[in-house]
Amino acid sequence: MPIHVAPASSPEPPLWPYCGSGAVEVRDPVGCRGRRVDPYGECLAHLADADRAAYLDGLVPGSRLDHRGTPFTGDTLWRLLDRLRDRATGEPRLGAAFFKDAVFSTRAVFNGAVFSARTVFDGAVFSAEADFGGAAFSSYAGFGGAAFSAGAGFGEVTFSGGAVFDEAEFSQEAVFRRTRFTAHAGFRQTRFRGNAVFDEAVVSGEAAYDGAVFAARAEFGRAVLDRAMFRGAAFAGVASFAGSRFAARADFEEAVFAADAGFDRVVFSADGAFTGAAFGARAGFSAAGFEGCAGFDRAVFSGRAGFDGAVFSGRAGFDAAVFAAEAGFSGAVFETAARLGPLTCRGVLDLSGVRFGGPVTIEAATTRLACGRTRWESTAALRLRYATVDLSDAVIDHPVSITAQARPFAGAGETDGAEPVLGDADPGVRMASLRGADAAHLMLQDIDLSGCLLSGTVHLDQLRLEGDCPLAPAPSRPYRRGLLPVWPAVRRTLAEEQHWRAA
Repeated sequence: MPIHVAPASSPEPPLWPYCGSGAVEVRDPVGCRGRRVDPYGECLAHLADADRAAYLDGLVPGSRLDHRGTPFTGDTLWRLLDRLRDRATGEPRLGAAFFKDAVFSTRAVFNGAVFSARTVFDGAVFSAEADFGGAAFSSYAGFGGAAFSAGAGFGEVTFSGGAVFDEAEFSQEAVFRRTRFTAHAGFRQTRFRGNAVFDEAVVSGEAAYDGAVFAARAEFGRAVLDRAMFRGAAFAGVASFAGSRFAARADFEEAVFAADAGFDRVVFSADGAFTGAAFGARAGFSAAGFEGCAGFDRAVFSGRAGFDGAVFSGRAGFDAAVFAAEAGFSGAVFETAARLGPLTCRGVLDLSGVRFGGPVTIEAATTRLACGRTRWESTAALRLRYATVDLSDAVIDHPVSITAQARPFAGAGETDGAEPVLGDADPGVRMASLRGADAAHLMLQDIDLSGCLLSGTVHLDQLRLEGDCPLAPAPSRPYRRGLLPVWPAVRRTLAEEQHWRAA
């Protein structure tokens, strides 16, 4: 007897010869949209038992299938795949397979199946679990617009042709762990409502996630991606790319990370583009390797941004970047970067232990600049606003100038002349310490030295001061010599004397 499965309703009939079972005038004039099984007048779900058996008996491994729009139960699918089972491998082997707009009302199990020709699941509906674990697609595989209502398992699948999941929707966890895409992998405008797991996935062609929405965790740990496109993607949960490798350009321009974004130990073999990206929580790029250009122009970091130990082999673009908290570059290496900034940082801009391999200009509006043990291997010009600077033990073997910038940096995120995250603080620049630094090649212009610790500074007599670089005034309290009050001479003092007198 026919298998009764509720057909997908639509006012428009499909383009293929369809079953029409269950059609009701006015309410459902189309009825079942399943593709007719030639030479019969019904789809696989609505065939009479004898006709279905005759059709299945005619199938062999590698047969072409066309079940577009067909409703499937687990039993129907199992019987279909069982007839396609390869005796040598024990797994189903399908030829060209067309399941466009098919409806799987129970668990769809394609584990280990071999799809040897073009395969189309575009618009298919999986109402229960969809399991393709270990399957192999030898040609194009299309899942565009498919809807997965339960878990979707594509772990360890091999896609030898293009794989397209554009505009698909995964309502629960989608697993692509250790999946191999040897050509294009398309996830444009795809919605992942559950965890999206791509750990150790390998994409040899373009990986396109432009406009994708990740509502939960996005896990790409130790993945290897060729050209990766995440332009405008939205990550509502934690995004983890730790240990991954991008073999070609990685494009995250205008992407939004609402939770922690982890790119620690990632290798960008070409350009890493994060222009205009927004990081709502922690952004981790510790020990990352940028072998091409690193582009963070106009990026906004709301939480701590950690680039500690990162290596920038090419351009390091942070033009108009805004750091609302700490920006950590401790131990990073800028091999050839000619410019850093102009950027704005509300917290500490930590350049401690950083090595600059070539001439560099640093422009920053930041509350504090930490340059302890920073090494400049060529000339450097620091143009600063708002900053308290610590140069303790800095290695300055070439001319380095530090200048207080009077006006806001052009394009550095200023609003009506005031950097937004710094508010109405004093835009002047103060030196906190030169202890242990060699001042022979150092020039300061318009820097407040009233609180600067200078003991232990090497070649202090060669320090070059230009503009207004005030020291702290001496105490002005009078003291008595005999019966008469004596006022101390007007002079300037070092911060160490201020500390000694206050002790």
